Amino acid sequence: MLSLMALMTGAGRNDEETIMTTYAIKWSHGQTETGFGTLQAAEAAVRSVLSGATIGHSGDIADGGERTLFWASEEDAANDDGSRAKGAIQARHEEWPGAGR
Repeated sequence: MLSLMALMTGAGRNDEETIMTTYAIKWSHGQTETGFGTLQAAEAAVRSVLSGATIGHSGDIADGGERTLFWASEEDAANDDGSRAKGAIQARHEEWPGAGR
């Protein structure tokens, strides 16, 4: 059963309930923002900076991948191999403290 904190933050756990998934934004200029409890929260943070952002692509987190690229606009994203992306949202899987005790 998920803890109240996990439910409040949207953090996910695997079947053994020992892994927490959080999300980080790694901007193309090098800055990283961490601690987002859901993919939606990370996407909202991107849109607070880039209001016209295009977020997502084939093979991204929603498709089971470990990252989701984002661009400043739909025009930038069109037919791009990722070289024009403004950054990536990354899934981070961490073991919960005291897991397995």
